[in-house]
Amino acid sequence: MFVVALGAGLRIGEILALRWADVDLTKNEIIVSASVSRSKDRESSGIATKSSIKTGSPKTKNSYRSIPLTYEVKQAMLRHREEQATERLRAGSAWVRNDLVFCNTLGGFLECRNVARLFAEYRNAAEVSKLPFHSLRHSFATNSIAAGVDYYYLSRILGHSSISLTLDTYTDYLPDKASHEMSKMEGALSLKFA
Repeated sequence: MFVVALGAGLRIGEILALRWADVDLTKNEIIVSASVSRSKDRESSGIATKSSIKTGSPKTKNSYRSIPLTYEVKQAMLRHREEQATERLRAGSAWVRNDLVFCNTLGGFLECRNVARLFAEYRNAAEVSKLPFHSLRHSFATNSIAAGVDYYYLSRILGHSSISLTLDTYTDYLPDKASHEMSKMEGALSLKFA
């Protein structure tokens, strides 16, 4: 799950809604077509009763997208699928057939807050500063830009409506990149110094 977040830039709700039917390991792509969240259930009178996990549309119309998989992400998903098959056998008839890529030990939906808690445990064990799960998406975008991924395509991969939203939201100042870019200006002023 963390590899998919860091290697494909999906939001947590998109990851938790991902079904194996949305993953094409032959074409090496993920189709993002849903998102999950916990929200209040309401009676017909409109009174909130309890809450439950609901699958809905992704965040925006641009969030419906196809994301090409890198070799590393594909390999992680193949390993995960094998591990999940073992869990499915262990669960037997108790397994819920949701076709979820990332699920609990019985095939049901994972809670966003539990995933965030698990991420925090791994992050703390690695002695990494206290960053939220969403920082994996942020890192994906920043790493993509540092690697030279075209801004237009990165914007589409992230499900943004514009390139400026991608650059304004998910990029950090990269000193090495800035130095490289400024080196292109060497001699541009044609100044002579004695």
